[in-house]
Amino acid sequence: PPPPPPPVATGIEVCTAEDGTVVDPQRPAPAPQINGWVRCVDSGNGALMRERQAQAGRWMGGVRTYHANGRLFEDYTLNAQGQRQGAWRSFGPEGYRLQELRYANGQLVEQGLRWHPGTEQLAQAQFLDGRQRPIASAEFTPDGRLTALRCGPQPLLGPAFDDTRACGFAGDTPARGAEVLLHDADGAVVGRSAHLRGQRVLHEELAPGRRVLSRETIVGNRRSLWVWRNDGTLETESTWDRRLTGEEQQVRERSFAPGNWLQRDRRFVQGLLAVDETFWPNTRIRERTEWSAVRHESGDPALRAHTIWQFHDNGRMAFEGNFAVLPLTNERPRPTTGPVGLHRWWDANGQPRLEREFNAMGEVLRERALGPGGAAPAGPPPSAAPTSPQRP
Repeated sequence: PPPPPPPVATGIEVCTAEDGTVVDPQRPAPAPQINGWVRCVDSGNGALMRERQAQAGRWMGGVRTYHANGRLFEDYTLNAQGQRQGAWRSFGPEGYRLQELRYANGQLVEQGLRWHPGTEQLAQAQFLDGRQRPIASAEFTPDGRLTALRCGPQPLLGPAFDDTRACGFAGDTPARGAEVLLHDADGAVVGRSAHLRGQRVLHEELAPGRRVLSRETIVGNRRSLWVWRNDGTLETESTWDRRLTGEEQQVRERSFAPGNWLQRDRRFVQGLLAVDETFWPNTRIRERTEWSAVRHESGDPALRAHTIWQFHDNGRMAFEGNFAVLPLTNERPRPTTGPVGLHRWWDANGQPRLEREFNAMGEVLRERALGPGGAAPAGPPPSAAPTSPQRP
């Protein structure tokens, strides 16, 4: 938005330097010997109209202009090129706040400041880049408590909010980062975050009593996330890494049952699921799936060859079989995976119970039910393991 109109002068603007030297306000640059503040007053009534700093023959530093009643009208800073840099603030004749903007090398940067209605309490400070993308922000409750914080690559929210300290840019920031508490609209603590040089290294979601519901940490290239249930038992544990490609890729995800035993363990290679394991309550493995790293041309991560092993809760093998991407047919016009090769089942005693062989089209070539010692069983064959693929 354009700035408000400047104060109306009643006389000629007369400007003098700190040493008493008269300065021509119409000159684009001050004389080289002029340094420090230059004050300009209205020759008609002596009212202060403007102050600005000069350094080595250029206007550089602070600039302040005033209303006719002497109250501050504008306050901003010029860089070495004479361009507005940093915060620009304007005030009404009675001292109330009108606008607050931010400049970078003379260009208006969309830093927005929003206040809670009818108050002077800041509700949000936000800094956007040249493409209008938020890169730093802070939000507050009506009584000034922090509710959300996003740090930029450098301090960007001052002076409205001290992100130099809150975002871990201060020289005395501990190695664990600068910690802040986050609140809900009622002022209750609902989170804790820590930042180091603008990077969030810790974030916790907190329940009443500050019990941790989730915790996210970032150490180097690795991000980890833990999630707990309301009863305090661990539910999931996940990790991501950006070391190989520069882009974050999932490395591992573990899920835990309410009884606090490992229920599922998934491992990833270059962002693709490579191994998927589930477990019995007695901690023995229940099922293991190994996925091929070869991607299908469609990009669907489920369209990959994989092998499944299933186990009884006593640790003995229950099933083994391979799955692959099947050729397209009139009946199967879209890519899908299905069983191929020999699939085998065993009972809980380790005795073979069933064999089923598939061709490359996923069609059954032969099937043989087995009893103890390889004989045909007296009863029905065991329940089948999956004959359709598992999705990652």
